[in-house]
Amino acid sequence: MMRLLWAFEEVQAAIRQVAKSIDDLYSENQAVNLVPVLTGAMPFCSGLAMELERLTPGKWCI
Repeated sequence: MMRLLWAFEEVQAAIRQVAKSIDDLYSENQAVNLVPVLTGAMPFCSGLAMELERLTPGKWCI
């Protein structure tokens, strides 16, 4: 039997928090590359990239 560990809203809130931290950390850089290493990381990276793009458009490359 499967059980839900985190609600969708909780995951989205965590992605927003991580994106804000990354945006603050790399605020001085003109461009930043995002490299998802594991195949399963792509859904997370995609949500993260969308949030980063919302915060600072045009800075993030995948």
